[in-house]
Amino acid sequence: MVNYSVVSASSAEYFPLLKGLLASLGQLGRVPIHVLDLGMTRDMLSELHDQGVATHIPDWDIRPTRKKVISRHGHKIPLPDHYRAFTAQPFLPKYVPGYEVLLWIDADCWVQDASAVDLAIGTASDGTMAISLEASHCYPAPYWRLKSHFREYVRAFGWRRGLLLLKKITANVGVIALRTDAPHWRLWQHATAHAMRIPHARSQQMAMNHVVYIDGAPTAFLPASCNWQTWEATPQFDETTGLLVEPQPPYRPIGIIHNAQDDKNLVFSVKTRQGGVLRRTMRYEQWRGTDTPVPGVTSVVGVRVA
Repeated sequence: MVNYSVVSASSAEYFPLLKGLLASLGQLGRVPIHVLDLGMTRDMLSELHDQGVATHIPDWDIRPTRKKVISRHGHKIPLPDHYRAFTAQPFLPKYVPGYEVLLWIDADCWVQDASAVDLAIGTASDGTMAISLEASHCYPAPYWRLKSHFREYVRAFGWRRGLLLLKKITANVGVIALRTDAPHWRLWQHATAHAMRIPHARSQQMAMNHVVYIDGAPTAFLPASCNWQTWEATPQFDETTGLLVEPQPPYRPIGIIHNAQDDKNLVFSVKTRQGGVLRRTMRYEQWRGTDTPVPGVTSVVGVRVA
């Protein structure tokens, strides 16, 4: 058995999303959970502590030298306090000591199929980093990144390394499994510090791609279903199994849903494998809460499938 912990982060605004993640982790059994506190209220912290969840207040492990940061849409905005999570992520073993492997899952994710967690932990147990690419046979071609990522990578790492990274498929840091004694952490810290000279909302993700593609740290790419980007491709719903599945054959169940678009309450038109359409957000409670469709009898837009 691998001694591991799940780690996430949350502000007061993200707390409802975090609760969905925590609820979805119940299927794993008694797994230690640690959460970085980015401004949760006293009541929220009490609720977490009552559930046995440990909380930690992260520092600015890499302190930005500028008071403004470039948002993911390219605009300069005042540096938000919750960006501490981005500089703390490469330093997780400092905040969560005593485990062989740490499994980071963003608070806007939730676990549908525990086998995705098993795969990530098993992959990382030998010192290889387990991470998913923003790539799938279900996702559209990522040509748009040539425009936005060009400026971002060149600003972060200069022309030579920036152009090299531009040609690579992005490894997404929303779900990562990694041994606490792996060299990746030090490399990630160094690359993040370099990228943060011009702070960007993706600084730590760009830095992780530097670790993967330029530093060449041992990495295994998990299937997209282990970190499914809902903004890239809307899943389908299988009424028979009660699971969200990939929208192309062989319609495999999705392991971890990542509600990664800016609007966490965005309503998707989700086709069912049985011919209906559901109008739902990608939040946990829409699929595993009181509104969860019952397998075999699903209400759909304009149709009722039995």
